[in-house]
Amino acid sequence: MNIVNNNSTGGAVQDALSVDADGRQTLNVEGAKCIASRVINFGQATAPALTDAVLAELRRSGNLRGKPGIIVHGRADALVPVNHTSRAYFGLNKITDTASKLSYIEVVNAQHHDSLNGRVAGFDTRYVPIQRYFNQAMDAVFANLRSNAVLPASQVVRATPRGGSAGARPYRQSVHAGRLPRARHVDLGRARAPDRAPRAARGFHGARQRRRVLPPFRPGGVRQARDPGLVPLRRRARGLPP
Repeated sequence: MNIVNNNSTGGAVQDALSVDADGRQTLNVEGAKCIASRVINFGQATAPALTDAVLAELRRSGNLRGKPGIIVHGRADALVPVNHTSRAYFGLNKITDTASKLSYIEVVNAQHHDSLNGRVAGFDTRYVPIQRYFNQAMDAVFANLRSNAVLPASQVVRATPRGGSAGARPYRQSVHAGRLPRARHVDLGRARAPDRAPRAARGFHGARQRRRVLPPFRPGGVRQARDPGLVPLRRRARGLPP
């Protein structure tokens, strides 16, 4: 999603590329000032007053009415900070939804622009892909809807970035998570995102797992399948007998 500056010199264009009336590129700071003035109802005679009634129409209730869900958010996300979005909604849900089935998974050293991890120097060494945790969350919600499986408790996943030099990260990546409490963190109407030091290498649901390193990928070849059930499938795909 991109914001467009309709008042840019030369015609409508993205904020980041827009040009002010005086010929400067300021990321449309004038547009930001206009929005701010409307919020505080100052400096714009036509700005509507943000009364309690108007705000009530816009405010989210946070009540999912018992629907299962998992929020996965990267703690290192500077564009969508956890404090202003997921943590706030999670806390509101725990207050308003008496039958809440919402879990909050916060991933350390992750942000939502996975596509930049392999393209921008510095991203590759600092951040881990959040996609794998999103996939696990989707599987967990699907299992809950299909067979009433228990959703994972709210937890902090302590993933370790690759490190190395910017633009020249190590090929392999070890991702491990600390063991975190399973209990819902609700106390006197306040929901707390758990944040406890890791005790052992464990998986998404707190189950103990081994740290494993995949063999290097070779052009024209395939990695050895860890799951025996995948071997016949791969052999058939290559035209070989199972």
